Amino acid sequence: MKRHLPKLTRYYNVVFALLAIISIALVILDYLNKISLAKAPYAEIDFGILIIFAVDYFTRFFRASNKWTFFTHNLLDLLAIIPFSAMFAFFRFGRAFRLVRLTKLLRLTHLVGIISIFQKKADKILHKGGLIYYLWLSAVLILVSAAVYSLTENVGYADALWWAVVTATTVGYGDISPHTVLGRIAAVVLMVNGIGIISALTSAITTYLADDTTTTSPIGIADELRKLKQLENDHILSHDEFIQQKQRLLHH
Repeated sequence: MKRHLPKLTRYYNVVFALLAIISIALVILDYLNKISLAKAPYAEIDFGILIIFAVDYFTRFFRASNKWTFFTHNLLDLLAIIPFSAMFAFFRFGRAFRLVRLTKLLRLTHLVGIISIFQKKADKILHKGGLIYYLWLSAVLILVSAAVYSLTENVGYADALWWAVVTATTVGYGDISPHTVLGRIAAVVLMVNGIGIISALTSAITTYLADDTTTTSPIGIADELRKLKQLENDHILSHDEFIQQKQRLLHH
């Protein structure tokens, strides 16, 4: 059994997933004090992504037939569009140090909202070719390698985690580099894994965008209907589109 997924929807999901990844990276780097979201160019990038997410959220909200249901089902999406960075800059300017700390903690709730958006938009991409398992493995390797680096190179775990992420993504800034044998072994493992991540991610996105249909067994009809209903609730599909997809699913 096959269900057609509109190509525009697939591109929409990929773009929003990529924006969510960028936003997640900015928040984490800011929290580790590697960048400042209160300063250019990071403030402009963060604010631009926030505007895009906000336009998407309010467009779906005003299109919703039952706005209360939409609101209760998209609370995490709402967290993603609260301008915590602007609040942080304002409080910092006002020298309200306790509020600065509070705002920086609140930014973590912003991160939860962004992760929710990423999960919704990237769900199908992550399951192409088992990419989700590769990413979990990569996350574990990054955390473990950072711990090894921290212990063997005698640096803080935050700096070690920064080094692990930079190495895994094959960026290689060179601001921190290993000098011990174990540290260099961890670096090699991360670099090889990073090359694999880039290849797997590229392959998954290409397959997702090129795939006009997805195969579904009769046993999975109920699950597919639930997914369609969720797309309607998220206002990615209109009610008429939901009915059309439902009929196609039931009659093929």
